[in-house]
Amino acid sequence: MEQMTQLAPVKVGDTLTVAINGYATQGEGVGRYKGFTIFVPNSLDGETVVTRIELVKKNYARGELLRVVEPSPHRVEPACPLYAECGGCQLLHLDYEGQLAFKRQRVIDVMERLGGLKDVTVRPVIGMPNPWKYRNKVQYPFALDAKGRVVIGCYQQGTHNVVDTRECLIQHDLNSRIMNRLRELVQGMGISIYDENTGQGL
Repeated sequence: MEQMTQLAPVKVGDTLTVAINGYATQGEGVGRYKGFTIFVPNSLDGETVVTRIELVKKNYARGELLRVVEPSPHRVEPACPLYAECGGCQLLHLDYEGQLAFKRQRVIDVMERLGGLKDVTVRPVIGMPNPWKYRNKVQYPFALDAKGRVVIGCYQQGTHNVVDTRECLIQHDLNSRIMNRLRELVQGMGISIYDENTGQGL
């Protein structure tokens, strides 16, 4: 007897209202539609959102966030002006308390799902008085924009397009100063920028 293949209850282009009830490993909100898993980046646990389906796989779909119908009390306006473009941060729309809870839950999930442990006790994450400018290591790619100017920063989410960055709110100020000085030096000295499409440049 032929095995029946269950079709996904959604297709690309569908607009759905979804209740978000958790997070994926990269911080995307996770909900279900007719029992089918839907990942919605930029949504938060406890929210009801409207999403447009962009990708459908056998066991899940991914949608673009169109509108938040019922926002989480932990939703905040991202402090970074590049947040919508830059792929460096995924949870700046979640307040710091919520970010700490997310990290704690990630530890629990890893220990239970991958480690096979049960009823794991994980203490609350100890936060910082000021959760900004704390990173002391950075690796930024260089690129050229459409006008041939040197740009440096993080990749745009899901691409290798470099988002030109003058200041990163989670990097130490010294890192940002070095980044901006390097941009000036590379531009001024005419150093060739590596192009991954041609394999040319440094």
